[in-house]
Amino acid sequence: MILQTKKGRRFYEELDDSRFIYKPNIINFGRARNLDQAFQSESYGDSEYAFVLEDDNYLYPHFIERGISNIKSSGANICMINQEVRFENDGISTPLGNITSRGRWFQTKVYEPIDLYARLFYCEGISNGGLFWRTSGIRSNLQIGAWMRDSWQQEVLRTIQIRESIYFESEPLAVWTFFPQVPANPFSSFLSSPSKFSRMTQHLLIELYKKYGDSFILLASNIASNDEDHLDFERQLLNMLIINYEFSYIKMPERLFLLVRNTMRYYLFGKSFKKILSVISLGSDSQNALREAAFESGAMNVSPVSKSQFYISLANIFLADKLFRLLKIS
Repeated sequence: MILQTKKGRRFYEELDDSRFIYKPNIINFGRARNLDQAFQSESYGDSEYAFVLEDDNYLYPHFIERGISNIKSSGANICMINQEVRFENDGISTPLGNITSRGRWFQTKVYEPIDLYARLFYCEGISNGGLFWRTSGIRSNLQIGAWMRDSWQQEVLRTIQIRESIYFESEPLAVWTFFPQVPANPFSSFLSSPSKFSRMTQHLLIELYKKYGDSFILLASNIASNDEDHLDFERQLLNMLIINYEFSYIKMPERLFLLVRNTMRYYLFGKSFKKILSVISLGSDSQNALREAAFESGAMNVSPVSKSQFYISLANIFLADKLFRLLKIS
């Protein structure tokens, strides 16, 4: 076990156990760079397995044992273990019922990379605190670089870099800690949005759709299990500028607002995301999985909107909304 903090040094000295390594940074790397280096896929020493434990999260007793056994039994080199979500305030940790980090979108089984990508419609994909991998066999690069500091987007990019099968353990054997949130600025930009629907997520999902086509949308739609998921799915379609879909959960005014905002962000902030294209390099296994999904269920006829389509659709939505209001009044 490798420790990298001052508290870790005190723990290391008091424990006096050769299984622990104290590896301080030469300079203060900051949170993003320090966390990213911990996700080195290969072993730092001679360990066969690895995982990352941040100081605000913790493990239950069988986390390591189950991670090893799952990798051995499944044949996958990466295991993602579910986490219980707990709320902490003033040093008091409170359970939130049966809420877990990934149990809503994953079941205990092996997933292909494309299954992870499709879940970006609803969550970050993989979770930093749930990853457990075999250092000698893993083919994926889990490091993304220190340039991305947002924790949600870090996990999104780490998900995109998974190049192999991954096993999910649904039993929560670790804890992800949720802290009180800073109130949102009521005067924040019109173009801002939660990380789930950010410009980067928009860019990645559009690129994935270009690569895999309609069956990628179909695969994502089949993951939704409740009304909140269906809303997220339709909002992500609008985030991707897809309009020729039979929306049933998002009403006309919200569709109009989201389409305007997402289109403005798409054309105003496109240059900032060209570097992300370098991580979009998905393997043949994912392509085969998508072809099978399309063959079994058929494909949805959807496509991103162009500039001209956007303006035409905007006018149609506006006129349809006006007509609806007039009919309702009359």
